[in-house]
Amino acid sequence: MRDPTLPLVGMGNGTLSATVKSDQQDALTLESIFISDKRKLAVINGQTVSINQTINGVFIKNITAKEVTVRHKGQDKKLHIIKPLLKTRNGARQG
Repeated sequence: MRDPTLPLVGMGNGTLSATVKSDQQDALTLESIFISDKRKLAVINGQTVSINQTINGVFIKNITAKEVTVRHKGQDKKLHIIKPLLKTRNGARQG
């Protein structure tokens, strides 16, 4: 469940366009992206992560409203939300 007090710029639910396997052989599933003026967060496999964190041996390099860039075994991969739902500050929904 997301923190309802967080101001959202981008929000969406979906799955990866490309599968990234960690050392534990668990596929990473990008579930949501949350962006505010002060921080950028993503929910991957049910865990909230931010830039410079690691999940299942995969380093989180960058988070944008449309994708998360990760580094695994020296290679960069982009995780995408298939059907993004953007919510602006005034509450209007796009997507």
